[in-house]
Amino acid sequence: MGPFVRRAAAALAIVALALTGWVVGVQTAEPASRLEESIRAPSAPERWLRSPSSVVAVPERPNPPELRPAGDVWAEVARVNAIREALDGAGLAALLEQRLDDDPRIVSATIPAVGALGSAVAPSDRRRAVARLSAWLAQSGRDRRLQGFRSALIDALADSGDPSAVPPLARIVESDDVPLHLRARATEALAALAGAGSDAEGYRAVTHFAAWLEHASPGDDDFEQQLYGEARAIAAAAKARLGGSAGAP
Repeated sequence: MGPFVRRAAAALAIVALALTGWVVGVQTAEPASRLEESIRAPSAPERWLRSPSSVVAVPERPNPPELRPAGDVWAEVARVNAIREALDGAGLAALLEQRLDDDPRIVSATIPAVGALGSAVAPSDRRRAVARLSAWLAQSGRDRRLQGFRSALIDALADSGDPSAVPPLARIVESDDVPLHLRARATEALAALAGAGSDAEGYRAVTHFAAWLEHASPGDDDFEQQLYGEARAIAAAAKARLGGSAGAP
């Protein structure tokens, strides 16, 4: 992933976490309205994160997710990390019971752990992991509090290595109302899954995205133009990789 897609992903994640009252695991004392103003202040940065048909605007602050006492949180994070580092397939079932609207520090540890374990367990358990990641991705698209997790969920689906991850990623890539940086990230994820199966579906999604980019108008902002240019390069590389596996012309 290039620097402009990464910066756009980081900016949106910070906005989403600020809206829950948390930035990098620290509860903010400053009212959300001031935080939102400071994030938006210089030059309406949501322009960097938009598709022409959809601007990622900062919404009203929703109710924050449940926050646990710090001692409980870090004990749970340590447990999740231990399961991930040991590639403990027996611990996968417990991770799949995690609620996405739980304490964001625990969720941030759980998502990559599920992706890592998905590549190390039996195929039936891997499909269960992908199904849970897919459900979380859909939930994060509906709930403003959880939008900051979408990039991590896309990465975790790619890490699973399972062809059942292709349909949810393809839906992101084909959705013209999804922010550009997420579509680019999901495109890279589909390319990473080339050869795992379902390459034809991934190729169709990436072809749609590439065609959409050809007709997109990024505007005059230098950062936005570079973001679109990077997205076009990502789409072209993914088409080449997926096309060969899918037998496309």
